[in-house]
Amino acid sequence: MSFLTALQADQLRDKLVTDLSLLGKIYKAKKNEYLLKSVDHSLVDEMLKEGWEEYSTPLKTKTKLRKHKKHDIKFEDDIWCQLYELGYRCLNYDNNFRLPYGKTSRDTKQIDVVAVDDDSILLIECKSSENTKKAPSFKTELEGRVLPRFHGRLS
Repeated sequence: MSFLTALQADQLRDKLVTDLSLLGKIYKAKKNEYLLKSVDHSLVDEMLKEGWEEYSTPLKTKTKLRKHKKHDIKFEDDIWCQLYELGYRCLNYDNNFRLPYGKTSRDTKQIDVVAVDDDSILLIECKSSENTKKAPSFKTELEGRVLPRFHGRLS
């Protein structure tokens, strides 16, 4: 079984947020059912073609746009928010948390939600579907994942 190097542990630690002010802002954005963007007026027509909509009075140099989150992003955000509401104050700030698990640097697994407190570390892989159907077997995915050993604290 592989071990995390100090550099890998630092890189993972850098993907976590403990600042309460920043966590609150991330929570507010994740709790919203829309993706929000402010863009230059010249880009509005192109963004409208991509499914964005104007939702407020235009500002001097920017226009506020919004777009419904895709179901998988909304699901991941909902799980993140639930952990925040449960009191976790060390969470990943984006969806680029990649955990090494093999012998090469390419052997990584993207983790959707990471939550850390004094007693636990939760690594959550979210699976969702727009349509109701029988859940597939995750046996091979779970068996194929070997998690590294880490000696130390992430927070």
